[in-house]
Amino acid sequence: MSGISVGGSKHGRRSVDHVLPLVPFIDCMICLVAFLILTAAWTQMSRINATGKAPSAELFGLPPEPQKELHVVASPRDFELRWQQGATVIESQRVPRGEVPAVGDLRFPALSAAITAEWSAQGMHRAGSDPKLDRAVIHVPNDVPFSEIVAILDALHAPRRAGHSAFDVAFATN
Repeated sequence: MSGISVGGSKHGRRSVDHVLPLVPFIDCMICLVAFLILTAAWTQMSRINATGKAPSAELFGLPPEPQKELHVVASPRDFELRWQQGATVIESQRVPRGEVPAVGDLRFPALSAAITAEWSAQGMHRAGSDPKLDRAVIHVPNDVPFSEIVAILDALHAPRRAGHSAFDVAFATN
């Protein structure tokens, strides 16, 4: 126990020295601080983002309209570039694979040029001030070497918008 001493008692009065139990007080304060720290992380979750936008179809239980995506399908002899909206194919184009170098960096310049031309014609988010990116999905067989996947990714990052890639890239699964 801890005590506070203020001097002796004078003239027969009651003693003013008291013993305060500080250990339980400190335990209570530590628990209170821990509780406040833990609950402070959840205060952000209770906020609602209020914007002046109209409610979306998701609020009414309707599924959102699928966005237009560029699908790059790699095969041993060529690439297929498909613009799809959901399961609907909007436009399709075949690009020859070209010569594969035996040594050095693998590149697909014809694929880069075709993707840039397709994005310039069909891309939805071409403005530099638009924060969204167009979506690209890569379809490759399981036995494709990693260097070819990197070359396809490089070709997809060829179209630039405000210094950054124009595509958000995803991989399709078999």
